[in-house]
Amino acid sequence: MLVTALIVTALLVPSGYFGYMYNTVDHENEYPELSLETVEDIKGKADSKEEFKMSTCCSEDRVCLKEVYPDADAKNKEVVIQEHTWDQWFYKEKVWFHKVENEWQVACMIKYGDSIEF
Repeated sequence: MLVTALIVTALLVPSGYFGYMYNTVDHENEYPELSLETVEDIKGKADSKEEFKMSTCCSEDRVCLKEVYPDADAKNKEVVIQEHTWDQWFYKEKVWFHKVENEWQVACMIKYGDSIEF
């Protein structure tokens, strides 16, 4: 019975999603420099959103933001970031947006399995 359930699940779940159900963390940016509007056209509205300044950043899941806005530059502390989270079947996807020429654009992102805790 369990084997049948796993086979059916494997057939129904797109292969890219299946790896995220375990202890996977992926920082590859699938939406480089896309606008918030474009990402929402692709993914739909986020399940949750949060806005913060880089001065209050960074937890372990937000480490990619330090590559975009290093601590060495003091003016980076005032940069406002929007975090949008999508809850998928076996994983979560977080995309961080920053303003570029008055438009919210992707700064970086992360996908991680539901079993990962930061």
